[in-house]
Amino acid sequence: MHAVISGALALAARYGWIAYNPATPVKPPAPQNAKRAMPTREQARTALQAAERRDPELFLFLRLEATTGLRPGEVCALWWQDVDLEAGEVIVGLQVEHAKGLPGGYVRKRTKSRRQYE
Repeated sequence: MHAVISGALALAARYGWIAYNPATPVKPPAPQNAKRAMPTREQARTALQAAERRDPELFLFLRLEATTGLRPGEVCALWWQDVDLEAGEVIVGLQVEHAKGLPGGYVRKRTKSRRQYE
């Protein structure tokens, strides 16, 4: 909405219909993340069973995602020091992200919220 209104006002200013674009100093709102469609329990179960048969490591990755709600980049960034099996906790503070031009093409960095959570 901001882009449309700002663009229309910019065109009006260029044509001389208004003295200036009053939308220029206005900061557009932060974009809203689209809601992701979550699989049903049966869909998740079917996918996990297929992964377990095909690739046990992929199965563990997907199971951790499905049972914790972590994002793929967060699961990829986990190290054993982040896992406390006795307490049943996983500490998440990093994510893996694609980085063009770097050897290997990926980098571990802090999560978007920059918070660490369990």
